[in-house]
Amino acid sequence: MHVMTVRTAAVAAGIAIAVTLAAGCSQTKEATKSAVSSASSVGSSAASSAAGAAETAASSAMGAPASATTLYYPTQAESVFSVDTPGNWKVTQIEQFGDFTDLRSENGSVLSFRAQNFDTVEETKTEAGSIVDSTMEFLKENYTDITLGDPTDVTFGEKPGLEITGTGKDEAGGEVKFLSTIIVLGPKSIAEIWAAVLPEGNNDLAEANAMIGSFKPTS
Repeated sequence: MHVMTVRTAAVAAGIAIAVTLAAGCSQTKEATKSAVSSASSVGSSAASSAAGAAETAASSAMGAPASATTLYYPTQAESVFSVDTPGNWKVTQIEQFGDFTDLRSENGSVLSFRAQNFDTVEETKTEAGSIVDSTMEFLKENYTDITLGDPTDVTFGEKPGLEITGTGKDEAGGEVKFLSTIIVLGPKSIAEIWAAVLPEGNNDLAEANAMIGSFKPTS
């Protein structure tokens, strides 16, 4: 297990999150321009996820599941973001704002989404940093051969964010692709995307990329 790589990524991500939050709070055209220009690609990034979403939609237009739908968080009436989901992924419902809603494929891949609101900007920064730490600890406890890339700036609907992607192995030795993204919805509001995708012998990676690329802030 590449513990040093994991820890280094966590430290770098904590610093980058503070910068991202500052840019998100400034609401300046320059901050938005900088975030857009620095967004990278998924496989490794959500920017290419958007491209993957378009490609997947185009290539599967004839065979898209009839039950494909738009997921609103927490509800359509009070939505802060939406995600387009295919009909073959099972969705878990949430009890209250701040809970994760999970999407699970029949192959065992998982995507989780949520948003949180806080009382102060400082509290928001603290929570964003704790998300990075808890993600790293979860990976170390549940996977082996973990390798993570450097934190990458991304944008969703002009909302700046930070993303970390990587790979590892599950208990059975199968390959797993990871993604953890924090999106600054506002000075005291963030959204999270977490993905653990089993890409071998299925279409989960393309479908996961399409869902991540369809993430749309609505507030």
